[in-house]
Amino acid sequence: MGIEHKRDSIHPQDPSPQAAIAAAQDALRRNTSVFWVNQEKLLDSMQEFTTGWFERRHAGAHAALEASRAMARAQNPAEAFAQYQLWAKGAMERTLADAQALQKQMLKAAEAAKAQELRS
Repeated sequence: MGIEHKRDSIHPQDPSPQAAIAAAQDALRRNTSVFWVNQEKLLDSMQEFTTGWFERRHAGAHAALEASRAMARAQNPAEAFAQYQLWAKGAMERTLADAQALQKQMLKAAEAAKAQELRS
């Protein structure tokens, strides 16, 4: 009895084994829930990003096809060059849209990481 009394006086805040198990289960439940919710958010965000990227690639392929057809029908080099410039302008706009989408994706990832950090 003396040994138990001494142990209790050294660590009076030690929870009972049942309380410790309940606390661990609660922490596990919260952490796993947060993890999988964040996983879904990440996947949704990545799907949005990649869907946009593929749409721009399809638009670029279609624009290149149309530009090449228009250049082939051109009556002179100036007309062909004008078609090329039109295609190049669209290509640059799609590249800019890619950069903006990537920036948006990275901002979402940073915000999610910050939110996770605040919960910890």
